[in-house]
Amino acid sequence: MKSSTPCTSRHGYFIGIDSDGCVFPTMEKKHRDCFLFAFLQEFGLEAQAAHIWDIWEHVFLFSLLRGTNRYIGLVRVLELMQMEGLAFDYRMLESLSEWTASGSLLCLNELTAWCKTPRSRNLQRVLRWSISVNELIRTNLGCMPAYPEAAEALEAMRQFADVMVISQTPREALMREWHEAGIDSAVCRIAGQEYGSKARQLQQAAGGNYPELCSLMVGDAPGDLEAARDAGLLFFPIIPGEEQASWKELLDEGLPRFQEGTFFGEYEQQCIDTFLENLKQSRP
Repeated sequence: MKSSTPCTSRHGYFIGIDSDGCVFPTMEKKHRDCFLFAFLQEFGLEAQAAHIWDIWEHVFLFSLLRGTNRYIGLVRVLELMQMEGLAFDYRMLESLSEWTASGSLLCLNELTAWCKTPRSRNLQRVLRWSISVNELIRTNLGCMPAYPEAAEALEAMRQFADVMVISQTPREALMREWHEAGIDSAVCRIAGQEYGSKARQLQQAAGGNYPELCSLMVGDAPGDLEAARDAGLLFFPIIPGEEQASWKELLDEGLPRFQEGTFFGEYEQQCIDTFLENLKQSRP
């Protein structure tokens, strides 16, 4: 199992940052043009594309699973498809649920290994879907620029903190995207789904390595908040739909408070409350 320990600490502060939908405006395009497109093709569901996209968009963009691992999200999509009576061979759902609950690292390499075991009933098609997703992202998306405000905030962060990418995207894609955007030099390490859950990445990178209240997670999903809490980090939300304003707020007030020791408490809770309320209102 890979370690997500960052480069040797150079500062007294740590900041973990999510990537898709947080630093890059890629969430909707990736899911519509890569994740869903590959799913419809692999399972021959093009005739139900509109209905499935409605479910897919809800799960991956507007539910409490926003930003989750692709395989966990797929389980929920299939559950909702089944509840709504869409035609599909749902025998795969049991096998996929078993694997995602097995404790295995939920990444392509581990799924490939799992598919060689007797327990992998019907998961070969999920494997092909996942490979297709990665190929579509690599060949079809092109260079996606980061939010300008995010790039500015990253430059400010690197001056006083060890900054690390914390993500459930495959690391190969993350490395390429951050390099093409010209912002990879702002972080000391990039961790993807191969390094385990976001909570595990944060615990290995920041747990016990920095003074109390000197470690922060920046993300756009409830899972980022949960990971931060599990690892004992502070949390600042990038609100979906208000990304540029969120980054400006972090740069102008959040980071100064983080350095001054006044981030924890009322200010952090106010940011989190606004974030969760916004997500609840974004879709019925």
